This record gives sequence, C-alpha cells and structure tokens, in this order.
Amino acid sequence: MRPGAGRPGDRGRSRLIRRRLLARQSREPDTQGPDWQTVDVGTATDFDQRGAGDGHAALSAVERFGLPGQLDRLGFSRRMKVSAIAGIVARMAVPGSERAALA
Repeated sequence: MRPGAGRPGDRGRSRLIRRRLLARQSREPDTQGPDWQTVDVGTATDFDQRGAGDGHAALSAVERFGLPGQLDRLGFSRRMKVSAIAGIVARMAVPGSERAALA
C-alpha cells in the first residue's frame, strides 16, 4: 500500500459521507446568516511570502525541455503528470525545502 493511501474502501466511504452531508445541508435552512469575523490588520502576519516568479520560471523551463510530452509518452496519467511536474517545479523553486515540494 502507498504511504498515505489509506485502506482500499476509504475512497468510496468518503464519497458516501460527503453525499450525505451535502444532502443534509441542502435540507437545513440557513438561519444564521453569514459568519463575519474581525481581524486586526495591524497584528496579522504572513511568514511564508513567496513570489510567483521563481515557480513561473521553473515551469517555463520544464515546458521548454518538453517534459510534459515525455511523461505522456511514458504513459503517465494526467494526475500523475501534474503531480510529478509540481514536485519538480517546487524543488527547482525552493531546492532546500522538502516541505515546499509537498505543499
């Protein structure tokens, strides 16, 4: 079994739970209205600020190299191809961070 894959029947079970929750939510009237929160923008911080330039440059290099076509020829599914390219681009953008490649 793949790491993080769960048990074989988990996917069908999660779909069933999701369908039941959506059906229940559609029957319940929304009496509370919107849930508004107040944020003090003077104290809000964001510590993981990155630009899109490094990722864009890495993706351009991957496309210029022809990797998507090579992965197609190797029989990668669309999901596998997107995952592989995302991992490669993340490693190119932030080479020392395994967390960035998994995020």
